[in-house]
Amino acid sequence: MSTQAKITTISKLSIASGNFRSNKAAGFSRASLLSCFGFSLVEILVGTLITVIVLSALYFFFVTGARQANSGSAKLKSFHRLRIVMETLKDDIREAVEFDKPELNGGPSSVLEFQKFITSLENEGGNEGVGPRTRKVSYSFDKKDKRLRGLYADDVELINTQLFENVEFERYSMGDRIFIRLHFLVKRDDKNTQNLVSIYQTVGPKHINTKRSQKFWYSLPETIPKREI
Repeated sequence: MSTQAKITTISKLSIASGNFRSNKAAGFSRASLLSCFGFSLVEILVGTLITVIVLSALYFFFVTGARQANSGSAKLKSFHRLRIVMETLKDDIREAVEFDKPELNGGPSSVLEFQKFITSLENEGGNEGVGPRTRKVSYSFDKKDKRLRGLYADDVELINTQLFENVEFERYSMGDRIFIRLHFLVKRDDKNTQNLVSIYQTVGPKHINTKRSQKFWYSLPETIPKREI
């Protein structure tokens, strides 16, 4: 091969090598420019989907916690009102000296009437003092309206509530003692009205049971309580 042909071949190879290096550098520069420019459409969609899922989970937990807190607070208030009503009723029964309704050993009833022991100021012969008296107390449950009412002397309203689905009173004897069984039926959940809970309370009137067990408890006539007029 002549010297001129060798020079021509070497020149072509150097030109081809230079073109290859320039194309490679250009490719790298385009890739780097694309990577610096931003995310691809697929990456943006995937990131948005993950963000939506995380925010939805946080919102669900927040709403669920708020609902449970409100429900727990409402149930707690209802439970406190329930306790107040039951304790008031039991305190009155403990002070009973004579029952009118229900009948003894006659089964459950929606009406409870009795005379409660109280003390009142009296003035007899110019002498003032405290004397024993009894006051009429009545509790009744309206099954249609689902309302429990409690009255003192048929005039003063003590209880008027719709907390219960049903209320029953039963008076029975056990040996020489008298007891009142209270049956309350309440809703466990306001959303499910069929989910009911039964609460039983038994109370003994201390004055009546003391009199029945101790025959001479009323030893003097002036200690016998009179009905309030």
